[in-house]
This record gives sequence, structure tokens and C-alpha cells, in this order.
Amino acid sequence: MFNSLSNWVNGIATEIKAISWPSRKRVYNDTVIVVIALIISGTILGLIDFGFTELFKMAISKIG
Repeated sequence: MFNSLSNWVNGIATEIKAISWPSRKRVYNDTVIVVIALIISGTILGLIDFGFTELFKMAISKIG
């Protein structure tokens, strides 16, 4: 049982060593891209929400 557990732990350690981690610059650049995309999509969704809110206000005021 301990032999198989040891093999499993050694296998995990080997796999972790094989991971190629991104550089600090790459992580920074990717983070900037994500933040910009979130700001743009949030702005677009906010404008759409505002437009529909105003449209419904106008429709309700004409009905009532």
C-alpha cells in the first residue's frame, strides 16, 4: 500500500516539474487584456440595460 502511495506522490511531483509556468510579463499582459475586455463588455451591457430601461419607461408612460 505504501509503495503505491509513494509511486503516486512521485508521479505527481514529476508532473508538477513538467509544467511550464508563464512568465511574469505574460501574466501581466493577459491580466490587462482581461480587465480591458471586462470594462468594454460591462460598458456595452450597461448601455443596453440603460436603453431598455428608457424604452420601457417610455412605453409605460404612453400606456398609463
